[in-house]
This record gives sequence, C-alpha cells and structure tokens, in this order.
Amino acid sequence: MAVRAKVVSLSSPIGGLNTRDPISGMPKEDAVILTNWEPRDGSVVMRNGYESHATGMTGNVETLAEYNSGSNRKLIACANGAIWNASSAGAASSLSTGYSNNRWQWVNFNAYLIMVNGADTPVTFDGATTVAASTISGPAVTSLVGIHAHKSRVYVWESSSSSFWYGATNAIGGAFTEFPLTRISKKGGTVTAMGTITHDAGSGPDDFAVFLMSSGEAIVYQGSDPGDANSWALVGIYDIGAPLSVRGVVKLGGDLCVITREDYVLLSQEMSKRETRKRSKAVGALQAAVRTWGSNFGWQAIVYSPAGKAIFNIPKSDTEFEQHVLNTTTGAWCKYSGINARCWCVYNNQLYFGTAGGIVFKADTGNSDNNSAINADALPAWSTFGNTNNKQVTAYRNNMIIGIDSLNVSTAVGSDFTIPSAPYIATSGTANTTPWGSPWGSPWSQEEVSYNDWKSENTLGRYFAQRVRISTGSAGVEWLSTDYVVQTGGLI
Repeated sequence: MAVRAKVVSLSSPIGGLNTRDPISGMPKEDAVILTNWEPRDGSVVMRNGYESHATGMTGNVETLAEYNSGSNRKLIACANGAIWNASSAGAASSLSTGYSNNRWQWVNFNAYLIMVNGADTPVTFDGATTVAASTISGPAVTSLVGIHAHKSRVYVWESSSSSFWYGATNAIGGAFTEFPLTRISKKGGTVTAMGTITHDAGSGPDDFAVFLMSSGEAIVYQGSDPGDANSWALVGIYDIGAPLSVRGVVKLGGDLCVITREDYVLLSQEMSKRETRKRSKAVGALQAAVRTWGSNFGWQAIVYSPAGKAIFNIPKSDTEFEQHVLNTTTGAWCKYSGINARCWCVYNNQLYFGTAGGIVFKADTGNSDNNSAINADALPAWSTFGNTNNKQVTAYRNNMIIGIDSLNVSTAVGSDFTIPSAPYIATSGTANTTPWGSPWGSPWSQEEVSYNDWKSENTLGRYFAQRVRISTGSAGVEWLSTDYVVQTGGLI
C-alpha cells in the first residue's frame, strides 16, 4: 500500500478545559489540560500576570471590598483584626482595629458599605474615614454571617439559622424583622447565601430574591416586602445541590451562578421548565476539588466584567490556591495556577486579590507574576485527524504570536491517551509578521513575532495530542492553531 501524507490543521483549544466528557470523545476544540491558557474567540492566550499594589499590613488579607458611591470609590482590605484603606498603591492606612476575624461579607447600600463577619458587631463605612458600629437590631448581631441588598432593603442572616432578617426600605440599620424559612423549606437546613436573579415572570423581567439553603434548596421569592403578603410571593423551590460558601454565589448577567458541591449551577436552568440542567465542562475538576478541599476557607465566585470572565477561587491549602475561570462570552473554561489569592474584589473596574503576608495585588496586568515567570500548560483533545486507522505523525508546528524573539517553549506529541511529558526547551521565533502584516512593523503597538517552526516527529497511533508548555515572565503569547503532517498506509 502506498504511503500517503497530508497536512491536518487543528484550532488551538478555544473550546476550553473539559473535565466532563470522555477523553476519547470530547469536541476537538476542547482540552484535557488548560492551565494559565485562556480560551478566547479564535485563539488561546497566556493569562496576564499580577503586581504588588498595597502593603504595610500583617497577617492574611481575607476580605477585599469596594466602597462605591457615585464617583467615590475605595478599596477596603481586612487583615490582622483591622480594616484598612488599600485604595492607593503603596502602604495601606488603618481605618479601624480590634476585630475578631477578617472574614467579612459586605454590601454597598444607600451610600454606605455595611459589613458582617459572624463574630463582631456589624460595621458601616461612610466612604471617608469613619468605620462605625451598625445599629441593626433584632437578630443576634455578632452572629450575622451574611448580608445582601435586594429591592431597596438590606437582608442579613445568622450562622446556623434557617431564618433571614430584613430591614425597612432604604434603612442601613434599625429594627430588622425575622422571616423563618422552616415553614417553606422541604429539606430543612440553614441559610448559606442569598442572591438576586433577573427572571421573566411572564409580564416582563423582574428581580427575584434567592435564598440558598445548606440542604441544597434554592428558595425563590418575588416581591419587595416580605412583611406584606400582597408584595411577597413564593416562586418555587429548586434542588440545585448544597452551596459551598457564602461567597460562592455571583450575579452572572441576569443569572445567578452558584458553586455547589456537585457543579457550577446556573439557577435559570433550574427555573426554566423548558431546559434541563447542563453539567458544566468544569464539573470533574470542581468535584475533585470539593472532595479534597471543600472544607477550606477561600471558596469565592467573582465576575470581572471588563475582561469577560468569571473566577472561582479554589483553596487547596492555607497557602496554595488555584482558580477555575469561565469565559462569560464563549462559555469556555480554563484553570489558573500560581495565584495564591485568599480573596478577590473588583475595584474601580480593576481586579485585585489579597494574600498572606498582608499584601494586596493588582491582577490581570503585565506578563509576569510579580516579576516571576508564568507557567502555562495545555493538552488539547485527542484527535484521530478524521481517520480511526493507525497512522504516523512525522512533523508538526504551532502557529503562535509572541512578543519577543525567544521563549521557553516545550512541545511533545503523545498517542493513544498516553500524556507526553514536555521539559522546557529554549526555542526561538523568527520575525515573519507584525500585527497588521506590515513588512516594517506597526507604529501603533509593540511589534509581535510569529512562531511557526516545523518540528520533526515520529509518533505512531490512532489518537494524537500535543502537549504545549511555556514559561515566560516577559511576553504575551497567542496560540492560533497547530499543523500536523500525518502519514497513512504502508507498513503502519
């Protein structure tokens, strides 16, 4: 039989990380490994880095909050039993001290930042220099572990309680009224978190209040006054799985995304009778993380709208963290490593995180992790190249755009589900192109370099995948596609 060779081109894994589908049958645009590579429309790019922002604190920064009232914005950090103003780069300034822990939940309401931590009297911040004790009364105020604003009211809940408490319209303090959910819940449990979902009730979109119970129930109400039967109605009770953390719920567009012990759940799928819940492609990674690290502090969900991503913080230990990251436009997932964030916050439309050692870092900036290299690792979906017979890969090349002439790139082709190792090897790119194809470069941006050298290979099998690892602290990298020379026939 004659040997036939052809070139097969595959997209970079823009479909993102897939830990849901079997490795022998996942979509060709997906990836088995995708760490510190971000899938975007048409390409995959290395994630941005981070840099030091606020220092001068001690202990662990376990809460970051943004005070936001009109043009007045402040970044608040909580560490070492104190509340700090970390708005400006450099040394943070202390606002208030003497607190039992640094794990505050917070909400902006009526020109105040209101915070609770389950151990101290709640506090309010006026956006200037004053941190004052809250005047909330009714619940056991030092037991309040959660707070949320919904339709001009503040809602709070205590630890280990199946009730929530709500304030008067536009009130930041004063008497709060209890609303027990024991008479509503079918499975019991305690209130873990609360959120708001924008949903079409049949007469146009409306904001619904969602109470997430430790039993896995999401109890949904429509209305604005829990004390008025004409203005407060039960919409439904939905079994979504046990929520993992008070910080594990986030507004995603008009939807509500919840980190549960089973999956990342979009509440709209539960509320729609027309749609069956779809397991996320990150479900396998989440379940593995929950089994090992589910009881650790640091689980958090946050949306960073300017970059079109949702970040889910995973506390592997007290010192090591990873993140599962969702492209909110395409729905593609990836992982971050090397960012040991104990908490996250979006302040003034920029992303920040807090760490051990009393430091606040600015994230999603530059090409290094505070002057250290970023290590990216990818293994795209296994492919038969459209032919399930045995075959041989004799050469391949990656089509990439990089920001420097040389880069630590390591690649290796594996076959039949044996993941190849790829030790770092220094390679060079050749300046073949610039961003707009100009032969003399572009005056509007940094000149970029195309990297598309062919590499010889001699791998036999039916399924193939190429591992790509890059380590750099000095350049952005964009991966467009990969070309393979594939031979069939002959003695193969």
